[in-house]
Parts: sequence; C-alpha cells; structure tokens
Amino acid sequence: LELIKAERPDRVFCFAGGGPYATFAAKEWKDHLWALQVSLLGPLELLHRYLQTHSGGQWIMTGSAIAESQPDKDAASYSAAKH
Repeated sequence: LELIKAERPDRVFCFAGGGPYATFAAKEWKDHLWALQVSLLGPLELLHRYLQTHSGGQWIMTGSAIAESQPDKDAASYSAAKH
C-alpha cells in the first residue's frame, strides 16, 4: 500500500488468487477467509489506495478462467471471491 502511494505507478497488473479445494463444509472457516482475503479483499484494498492517490493510469485485475468457465462445487469461496 505504501509503495503504491510512494512510487505512483502508471500501470498495475494484479494477478492475486487462491483458495481451498473441497466441499465448502469440509474446509475450516479460516481457509475460506484466506481465499476471500487473497482473491478479493487484498486486491480491492490495493485498488482503493491506487484510486486515492492517482487521477489516471491503468489498473488491470484478472478474473479466473477456472471460476468463470463453469460452476465448481469444490471451489465455492475461490469462485465467489473471483466473481
């Protein structure tokens, strides 16, 4: 966050992603929380800081070919975060 403020990059490419793979109830809550932090909340916090300190530029945040192409009952928190 501080680097974005200090360096003021013109372009940022964000490729964050990860999460547990199993039926939703089979994993502990901490595993789902981790997926949301890595795939959704972290990138959003970076984007928020970027928009607070930049009036222009380019921000590219990737989705997921896996989560976007078909439903996956064993990747619920990852899919939700990526959507």
